[in-house]
Amino acid sequence: IPSSEYGALVAAVRRYRLLVLGPPLALAAILIPLAAISGLQYAFLLFVLVMGYGLLAVPQLRRLSAAQMQQSTKSWKLRPE
Repeated sequence: IPSSEYGALVAAVRRYRLLVLGPPLALAAILIPLAAISGLQYAFLLFVLVMGYGLLAVPQLRRLSAAQMQQSTKSWKLRPE
């Protein structure tokens, strides 16, 4: 496996991880203190938003990421040992 292609593969995995975990963590950083100060409705809002993101956006991101991985690894000639 060429090192430049492997580096691109690792960068794509890191980008996918950031896209999946970043928005829920950002929402939690905003809404958890707001829920502690104002009321529990913000904690419920956080739950609904994170579940919606997980059910609607993450499968699309996973599908796109898998397609990009397949495209980037087609040129590799790997054999089982």
